[in-house]
Amino acid sequence: TPPGRHPPQPRFTEGGTPGAGGGRARPPGDAGVAFDAAERAARMNAYDPGTRELAASCAIEAGRFDDARRHILALTILEPAQPRHARRLEAIDRLIRSR
Repeated sequence: TPPGRHPPQPRFTEGGTPGAGGGRARPPGDAGVAFDAAERAARMNAYDPGTRELAASCAIEAGRFDDARRHILALTILEPAQPRHARRLEAIDRLIRSR
């Protein structure tokens, strides 16, 4: 890494393993802190699908399924051609109903 430049942050694929592109690195710390940071990021950049995916993931890890559903629903609107969002919405609805 050249002087004055930071090394690239790891990016995560859908399976949660490091990879090129795909998802975003999750904020460090406990699930509640990560959720709060991701929620703030989603409010500041509401139309970015990657930010919404991060917020949904952090919400699920924090047990905030209604918040996760809200972000996944936004993804179905932002990227209607992506069938994975509809599948995720169905999955989170099943999870919410089972509680």
